Amino acid sequence: MKKLSIQNAVVLLSSLVLLLAACSAQKAGMPSDRWDVVVISDSSLWELGEALSARIEQDVGVQVNLESFSIGGLSAGSVLEALQNADTDNYRLEQLPAVLQEAEMVVMFVNPEMSVDPQKPLEMGGCFFYDLPESCGPETFEKYIRDLEAIWQEIFELRGDQPIILRAT
Repeated sequence: MKKLSIQNAVVLLSSLVLLLAACSAQKAGMPSDRWDVVVISDSSLWELGEALSARIEQDVGVQVNLESFSIGGLSAGSVLEALQNADTDNYRLEQLPAVLQEAEMVVMFVNPEMSVDPQKPLEMGGCFFYDLPESCGPETFEKYIRDLEAIWQEIFELRGDQPIILRAT
């Protein structure tokens, strides 16, 4: 009987240590009082950041600092160029790398312009607008997908080992 109660005590103590370690690891991961939320998009996500911020504040109970990079016509290629070269004609995009270093959450939707392989052209009117589709096969989006993957990789590198929530729309 004594051996069984010692085993129970060891199991209980071990469980308690694991529980406390998990709680402190979660607390160390994401800040509990303020989140920097970054929205990177073309005009498709205009004003989404405000709605998202309000929802996060309500649901999670943190204060949100919104950084909106919702720029009309913003393409994956121009975002990638700004992140890799820090050389852009857009003053707002020049600020993106520094802002991403502090972000707890990133929401991104950028268009495929500037992310088209000339050997596999993308006919914008047929793929996204009102024309009949012509060249909208998966192969036409390969460079766009590679550019998106490269953008996410740049964000991971900017964040280092800090946790981040990513949302692609």
